Amino acid sequence: MASGAVSSRRARRPKLRLDEADPGTDAATPVHLALPPLESLARTTTQVPAYRLVWKQQPDRARMSGFAMRDRRPLDPTPILQVVPATDSKPPSFGDAPYLIAHISLWNADMTHEFTCSHAQADASDDRSEAAPDVSLSSQQKQVLLGNMISTCHVLKDLGGARGMFFVFPDLAVRLSGTFRLRATIYDLRGSLVGMGPVAHADTGLVTVYSPRAFPGLSELSALGKSFTAQGVRIHTRSDFRPVSQDAPDSQ
Repeated sequence: MASGAVSSRRARRPKLRLDEADPGTDAATPVHLALPPLESLARTTTQVPAYRLVWKQQPDRARMSGFAMRDRRPLDPTPILQVVPATDSKPPSFGDAPYLIAHISLWNADMTHEFTCSHAQADASDDRSEAAPDVSLSSQQKQVLLGNMISTCHVLKDLGGARGMFFVFPDLAVRLSGTFRLRATIYDLRGSLVGMGPVAHADTGLVTVYSPRAFPGLSELSALGKSFTAQGVRIHTRSDFRPVSQDAPDSQ
């Protein structure tokens, strides 16, 4: 008899339906679950830490690349930045590292025009706009900067053994020959729900992108690059590229 009572109570238990209307409201009004406001998911303050970017290794050369993966020629040496507190007397907070990201964009030498994506037609008479082997000069839009333009923050040891927060961009490539600069901008993801804005930015010196015939070749891997490679960061070296015959047009 006890089991029958339990069974009866189970049978009378109403089923929960998300689309079931409240008896006291219009039948067409859906029922919404009570969710916490977005503001409560963000951090309690919109203030982001004051940081600045320092170039630890700036690229100065590259061989012009095509879209094909086999023809990706990364900037050399590998772009490496360190993020440090804006106030020298303040120690870095490594707990901020998981929330910091950096973005790279490509600009002309005067920093007046961004070239990450080019919407203008290339002029065949302009040596600086020489097209990569698989680019049509009549293309109305080209992605000029290739590779992973976003880097997460790595906590690594520098050459002196001190821990720091670094951004590494090992596979950036450029599809046009000419002279450019890079701009790195860092963002704090904890401010994304309350209006994420750039925390700081830093520009490189001049970067020369050569045509395949004019490229002088990759430089040796730097001491900092070797140190970061030993710590697990992937950085391209000369051995990553298959040697070609001396009479090939893209010989290095």
